Amino acid sequence: MGIVIAFRPRSGPWLPTERAALVAIERALERHGFLIYWQQGIAASNSPWRAFYDTMTSQLVVHISRSKGNYALVWADGTSVKVERMDKLVEMARPWIVRSHGAPSLPLTVPGVLPS
Repeated sequence: MGIVIAFRPRSGPWLPTERAALVAIERALERHGFLIYWQQGIAASNSPWRAFYDTMTSQLVVHISRSKGNYALVWADGTSVKVERMDKLVEMARPWIVRSHGAPSLPLTVPGVLPS
């Protein structure tokens, strides 16, 4: 029996664990009063991205992308963060969501991803 070594993808579509983290961010936005829809794609560099938009105004709320194994989250107000792990990106999303709507903090968890 071999040893399984986990690695961060460098390019290509979102992995199942990454999609779970994106869903967690989407649900947190909805719990805090955002009515959103999203679009996603693969950039010319073969890196995935997803953008969440306000349903009422069609304005960008947040853009998330992976590039060379790092994740970037850019909010509509220009606030941004870059991290190496998707679960850290989810953690970084929480304060902005709460701050932007002044709602109480709710747990933001990703199924199948253990907090560090």
